[in-house]
Amino acid sequence: MRLCVSMSALAAGALVCLAETEGPEKPWSLDAGTDNRARYEAMGPFRTAADDAESAVVNRLRMRAEARGGDAVALFVEGLDVREWTAAGPQAANTDDLDLHQAYLEVSRVADVPLRARLGRQEFNYGSKRILSAPSWSNKIRSFDAALLGLDLPGFKGDVFGGYLVKYVYGRFNPPDENERLLGAFNTFQRGKDVLVDAYAVSKRRQSAAGPDREVRERHTAGTRLNLKPLAGLTLEAEAAWQFGRDAGLDVGAYAVALWAQKAFETVLDPAVRAEFNLASGDSDPTDKRSETFEPPYQTTHGPYGIIDFLRWQNMREIALACVLHPTGKLTVQPEAHAYWLDSTSDAWYHGSGAKLWPPPPEQGDGPEGAEAAAAPRAAAGSHVGSELSLILTQKLTGNVTAEAGYSAFVPGAVANEISDRDVVHFGYVQVVLSL
Repeated sequence: MRLCVSMSALAAGALVCLAETEGPEKPWSLDAGTDNRARYEAMGPFRTAADDAESAVVNRLRMRAEARGGDAVALFVEGLDVREWTAAGPQAANTDDLDLHQAYLEVSRVADVPLRARLGRQEFNYGSKRILSAPSWSNKIRSFDAALLGLDLPGFKGDVFGGYLVKYVYGRFNPPDENERLLGAFNTFQRGKDVLVDAYAVSKRRQSAAGPDREVRERHTAGTRLNLKPLAGLTLEAEAAWQFGRDAGLDVGAYAVALWAQKAFETVLDPAVRAEFNLASGDSDPTDKRSETFEPPYQTTHGPYGIIDFLRWQNMREIALACVLHPTGKLTVQPEAHAYWLDSTSDAWYHGSGAKLWPPPPEQGDGPEGAEAAAAPRAAAGSHVGSELSLILTQKLTGNVTAEAGYSAFVPGAVANEISDRDVVHFGYVQVVLSL
């Protein structure tokens, strides 16, 4: 609440400055825009003996305005309205009436000092977006009530920031969640166009509601990313992250690695071919007092690990191949192939949302022995989760309208076969984005 009051005071101060500024030395400009995305998506049945096929129509409207005072001051405001409808009718869980998504004041390079300061409700998108991002695939986009201080030098850009996650509350103003705090630093070093190095540290603290048995989950993630372009059309990237802290009484020690290479060819269709390997550690012994499961703090979705979002950078190993083709100047065709394994068969299979897909909820028998058996750790019969084949088509219809369609076929492996008897799980979507 105190941060919201501060945001309002800063916004009012910025408007006063805008009204009082005169002369050509500090020209003010005003820019406004909107975009609307409408999507239909459908997924076929997945779990054994379950009618869990899903389809939905989702719509998201973004409206924004920015006032700038030269290069030194910017006031940005953005509203977000999200809706979802299924066969059962409107879905309140994925709906939010027009609400404040971003509202911040940014001051930079005052008196030629290479500093930036931003205060207010804002998105964070850094690096590969595997650790900290505001993914736009979902209707609801992540933002924080936060403060940021940045340093901009030739070949270097560094930010330190902290704040609270904004919580979506249907029918009310979206408040900051005082039980979920983010602190972090992200630095980027760049030499020309061929070498880029990121170094970051992100701390996420989540605690349950107040009470005598309050549970605290605090994970600290430190990592680095190296992006190289050694030859024309060739890009190489490696990222590694380490995680430590205390999670619900457990000592955390986990890691994740991502490697990929992409080669673009100057020939018919302008193809770019990409090979990728991803790994995130899983817990090898759920009965000890240590957690080896890597948890991406605020990852992106619908991209790095396939479009069906059956996995994320958590207890997984993945090999992927993708190709981007350009049949015309306005059409992009992107086929992909992914193969997935669990890093540890003693840990869970985690969905893109973080929910556990495997193991299924245990069936508890009668008496103490039944309860003990239900609580006992389970190991998967194998490590192969499954494979995904997908295709994404993106067409620029006009200067303001873009259409996209995607299809994914997931073929269950040994792990998925424990909860699904389907030969193939299908997922598809069609969406149109209008930007003004």
